[in-house]
Amino acid sequence: EDAMGANMDMELDYREIEFIYDSLQLHGFAVAPAELEQARRLRASWAEVLENIKEVNVSLGPKKAEYRAETKNETSYFTNQTKKALAEFRANGPSKADIDLNEGVETASYTNLTLPTKRIR
Repeated sequence: EDAMGANMDMELDYREIEFIYDSLQLHGFAVAPAELEQARRLRASWAEVLENIKEVNVSLGPKKAEYRAETKNETSYFTNQTKKALAEFRANGPSKADIDLNEGVETASYTNLTLPTKRIR
């Protein structure tokens, strides 16, 4: 789940927890000091999580750009190879327009079609 997208929900959750513990104290209920401290620390802990996520995101920026470029190249290659294979199939395969039905059946075992595959780096 996207932490930045969940930020509002988390804020509502930890504020509700803070309110519950404040209410317990206000009405004189005994709360263990460690538990109270943990409840009060949620806001700061969430802020630390978000800050860590931002730092990691910034540090991964160059890798993300490299991966994006590789993905674009791979997609372009695959698309071009698929279009070439389809054009060749249409031109030389069993469904080409200038052959009759019997000739098409005879060439139905056409296997010279070169389909693209993922390139290994």
